[in-house]
Amino acid sequence: MMKQRHLHIIAVLLVLLLPAFTSAQNTIKRRGAIDSEKSGIGGENISYTTCPDDNHPHLIDLCLPSGTKWACCNVKSDKPESYGGYYRWGETEERSYYNITGGNLPSDTDISGTEYDVAHVKWGGSWCMPTVDQCMELMFYTSNTWTTLNGVNGRLFTGPNGGSIFLPAGGSKSERYLDNCGKSGSYNSSSITLQYSNVRGLSFNSNDIAIWNSGWPPTGKNVRPVVSYNGVVTPGPGFGLPPVDVEAVDLGLPSRTKWASMNVGAFKPEDYGHHFAWGETDFKPYDCTLEHYSLCTNGDESTCKQLGNIAGTEYDVATVRWGKDWQMPTEGQINELCKYCTTELTQCNGVNGIKFTGVNGNSIFLPSAGDRHGTVSGNKGRGLDYWSATQKGVCTATILTSSMDANNPYLGQTLAYIGCFIRPVLPDKTIIDFYDYNLTKG
Repeated sequence: MMKQRHLHIIAVLLVLLLPAFTSAQNTIKRRGAIDSEKSGIGGENISYTTCPDDNHPHLIDLCLPSGTKWACCNVKSDKPESYGGYYRWGETEERSYYNITGGNLPSDTDISGTEYDVAHVKWGGSWCMPTVDQCMELMFYTSNTWTTLNGVNGRLFTGPNGGSIFLPAGGSKSERYLDNCGKSGSYNSSSITLQYSNVRGLSFNSNDIAIWNSGWPPTGKNVRPVVSYNGVVTPGPGFGLPPVDVEAVDLGLPSRTKWASMNVGAFKPEDYGHHFAWGETDFKPYDCTLEHYSLCTNGDESTCKQLGNIAGTEYDVATVRWGKDWQMPTEGQINELCKYCTTELTQCNGVNGIKFTGVNGNSIFLPSAGDRHGTVSGNKGRGLDYWSATQKGVCTATILTSSMDANNPYLGQTLAYIGCFIRPVLPDKTIIDFYDYNLTKG
């Protein structure tokens, strides 16, 4: 009798649990699917690493630090390679004429999730335009390549988990004309810099990718929606992690400092990456002038903040973007690099630069990226200009530099507001202070 009762209980439990077990099996079979928030258009509550079918849009998981998921296609498109609609920043309808004057300057620096967000208005749910930080995260934490999808040019972004999205090169619209379609892509973010009335977004062509600033009023550009799971990209503009392919190279230096294998903003050793004004952590594509230098007031050099050594501080772009372990090199570390390494003027995959080889045979390649004064790039392909963390004078700082087309890297000095590049270091903090004191002496 007792056995029959037990068997009855087991049978009831099996009846109750079998549907749940079967459902779990079905869910597990959907490889790459991840639980997500309600996502509005498409009715999807899961994200994938690639599109599972032609019922677009889908949420694509690129394994980004912030947890942000990207849509597989643009607003007003029905497949990944379609350009979709062209929208001026803050507007939710396309225009027949994208005038180059007029327009109302918005009153906020970010419109994500508001009535001015075309992705949120058109797709609903949790969809929204990406912030400029999310665009930067896409650049820094995926590999990307110029390619074609069903005959359409664009860039394929692939995350460390194998997830990928394709952004077609749809160009932009000014007045009644579609410019550079098939040659470049220009995507709006939800962010704007009110001080200079610059709309911000993601731009690319066959050779490069960057965060752009566009003057007001903006032209018509494409929009690729995202779903933000935690609402923000944390822990800040740099996301606290280095690129997935970066290496800390041991050159056998006395201070045990290791040098990064690539620049901030780069995807491989020969990439230039992004240029920054000294002490600023935001990429400046155009405005490398005293008037636009955030550490001075009203373009007055005498008001420039005196910060000394910014290594590891909130002003250190390597620390902000790659995390607390990485820093801009001090002038002592630059002196050490030049003193203890042999150098060679060479090329890496067709890019000019200088190869530094340590006493242990390991090496790093620094591309000759030049610098930027205002809107003009100088010495591109012909010389080094890399910031140190050390300020000198009223509005100057020291740099790792070289003469044009010469194998003579040395510690120099230049104006703090021009755009130079960043090669981070990973210091051994137990002894770096001693070597900085001695190596700064040259």
